[in-house]
Amino acid sequence: MRHASGHCDGVGNCASLSTMKLTCLRPKLLQAKPRPASGWRADAERGDRHQRGYGYAWEKLRIEILRRDCGLCQCPDCQGGRLRVTQANEVHHIVGKAEGQLRGWTAAEIDHPSNLQAINRDCHTKLTSKQAHHAT
Repeated sequence: MRHASGHCDGVGNCASLSTMKLTCLRPKLLQAKPRPASGWRADAERGDRHQRGYGYAWEKLRIEILRRDCGLCQCPDCQGGRLRVTQANEVHHIVGKAEGQLRGWTAAEIDHPSNLQAINRDCHTKLTSKQAHHAT
């Protein structure tokens, strides 16, 4: 039987939710997760935006891509207003930076306008999450 305050085994032995969660999650937390082969790294390892290649030149390119795509999200769910009209506020690498590096692309090839598309922030989050799951 479950109670809002915890879990009961029906005999009156109840555990708090926090104890239950720690017991359940501890083995998962202790397991080392292998790093995906795509070259993906945790945020703490990646450095600030300038170190990752998103400085002044990127800001200029970002504005150029947003203008080129008329400020409309180009993700598969929106397709530049053909399926859904959504304002773009970010720019997405179609082939991600890490994947491009694994393919031997230069920085100019990775940031080439043909590899960039305007995208809405929520769509970008959803799309990169899908891509991260496929890379693992």
